[in-house]
Amino acid sequence: MGKSKYPGEFEQVVMLALARVGDGAYSVPVHAEILETSGRDVAIASVYVTLSRLENKGLVASVAEPREEATGRPRRFYSLTAGGWDALQRSRKMIDSMWAGVEVPEDGR
Repeated sequence: MGKSKYPGEFEQVVMLALARVGDGAYSVPVHAEILETSGRDVAIASVYVTLSRLENKGLVASVAEPREEATGRPRRFYSLTAGGWDALQRSRKMIDSMWAGVEVPEDGR
C-alpha cells in the first residue's frame, strides 16, 4: 500500500460499495451502489479512477473480459484483495477508537 496504511474516505466508499455488490462487479454497479446506499452522486469517472488507484495499491484486483458484443473495450471486473479487506478493517477500527468516549452535545455543536 502507499504512504498511508489507511485508504482515503472515497477509496473506502468505493471499496465498501464493491464489497456490498460482491466480487466480480464492474464500475457501473459500484457507482449505483454508492448512490443508492449513501445518496452521494459522484461522477462515474471518479469511480473508474479510484478503482484503478486501488488496484495499483494492491487493495483490489481486476480481470478484463471481452463484451458479448464485438464493439467496445473489455469490461473490468473487480474484487477486494486480502490487503483491501485488511485496510478496511484497520480504518474501521481506527474510526471506532476515535469515536469511543465522544459525546455529541445536545445542541450539535
